[in-house]
Amino acid sequence: GWRDVKVDNAVIFLNGNTGTSVGNVIITDKTGNVTTVDKTWTFVKDAAGKMRIMAHHSSLPYLPSSSAKITEDDVLAAQKGWGQALVDIATTYEAQGLAVAKKLAGDIIDAAYGYQFGPVLFKPTLATGDQTFRTTREGALSYFVGDNASYPADTGFALKGWRKVEVRNNSILIDGNTAVTMGNVIMTDKNGVVTKVDKTWTFFKGGDGNLRIMAHHSSLPYVPPSPVTEEEVLAAQQGWGQGLVNIATTYDDKGYEAAKAVAEAVIDGGYGYQIAPVLFKPTLTTGDQVFRTTREGALSYFVGGNPKYPNDGGFALKGWRKVEVENAAIFLNGSTGTSVGNVHITDKDGNTTTVDKTWTFKKDANGNMRIMAHHSSLPYLPPSPARITESEVLAAQEGWGKALVNIATTFDTQGLPAAKQLAGEIIDAAYGYQFGPVLFKPTLTTGDQTFRTTREGALSYFVGDNPSYPNDGGFALKGWRNVEIKNSAVLIDGNTATTMGWVIMTDKNGAVTKVDKTWTFFKDGAGALRIV
Repeated sequence: GWRDVKVDNAVIFLNGNTGTSVGNVIITDKTGNVTTVDKTWTFVKDAAGKMRIMAHHSSLPYLPSSSAKITEDDVLAAQKGWGQALVDIATTYEAQGLAVAKKLAGDIIDAAYGYQFGPVLFKPTLATGDQTFRTTREGALSYFVGDNASYPADTGFALKGWRKVEVRNNSILIDGNTAVTMGNVIMTDKNGVVTKVDKTWTFFKGGDGNLRIMAHHSSLPYVPPSPVTEEEVLAAQQGWGQGLVNIATTYDDKGYEAAKAVAEAVIDGGYGYQIAPVLFKPTLTTGDQVFRTTREGALSYFVGGNPKYPNDGGFALKGWRKVEVENAAIFLNGSTGTSVGNVHITDKDGNTTTVDKTWTFKKDANGNMRIMAHHSSLPYLPPSPARITESEVLAAQEGWGKALVNIATTFDTQGLPAAKQLAGEIIDAAYGYQFGPVLFKPTLTTGDQTFRTTREGALSYFVGDNPSYPNDGGFALKGWRNVEIKNSAVLIDGNTATTMGWVIMTDKNGAVTKVDKTWTFFKDGAGALRIV
């Protein structure tokens, strides 16, 4: 971005068809930053009479370290000068206008900061985004007085009517020709309003003996949010319930689009998606869309209408009229509060739905309570409380043996399709695949198909006929005619029982096969025993 170049020769030496110059070259960029370099050229006039550069040496001017160590008095004077300069810019702006104040600010920056030596590590108080750091003179000038379209957020920090600046150092570290200070700067404006900032400066004493700011970090003091109270948690819960009712009644009275707008306002006002992903597990979600950590997913759950979430019917549109929160406990920890309990939701027909609910609320920087975690589920329905009896276990084992014989004889008399259908029905009745994976390790399986935790794998083991399991020959098709079970032990624990012993199987040719067998049976809600 160079815009002007000036050559300041110290001397020129001429010798025949050569000329050598030594001096400074002063180069100015489009933002007004000036760079000075030491330059030596040797020119030769060629046969056509043109001057050509044959030697060109360029270097930054040598800046010797100040022989004088920075003193604490130097530092205090530089800080005092910075404060007075801020006041001078403000009063000049009020008395003479922006143009004069801007020129003064430029002169102050050139005198107090080290931009002529390189980037300055300047982080102003009120800068943000990708313009947080002002390492160039242009950026610093814009921060102090604004009036630069390249920095649209700058309003001119130095123009805010400052009348007094007090520096309170916490500590000063001096190391040769550099010094670092850390503390507070207290600024008072013409209306008596006081602003306090945390400030760190690094000063450098150059060869001319002047102190210049090479690093400047300024920030507002950290103000931790006030601790969350139980009253705030209860109010946030009540607000959530009223929001649900508002969405439902708006839908009934004004239609879908109006209800969606209310739902968006409820989510934006009550949840923390603008802070971070929210740990939201709704009641009626399933599959790979169980968790709704994004605003889009939450909105779809509440009002539906999003083809990305085809199973969402709009939970908040179900005619809700009343929400009652019954907390079991509330845990408070600083800026967060977590509650667990029941929520009872009543619709317009008087039907009540109860869910188990856990919320974690966080108080944001503005003091607003926001939901950062929300887990909702239908209450757990325990299985049949009836204890398994030993006679039930023995009956289930006997049933398994008879089933094995039935599959074998059906295969012998009616063929594979009939035997396969019967085996599927037996598996559905005797095993617990409908509740989840079954821990089934058959006798004659091997390799990566040793364990048959799925219904498909179990059916293939018993009757074969599945190309996905090429080694299965159909264990149940081997002509079995009798099965005898000899238990070594039966362990019963509530609605589960585990047996260990032998199973002796005799085929139609009288050949006997004996295997070691362990089963675990589970009594489901209907009172049926299932192998799990």
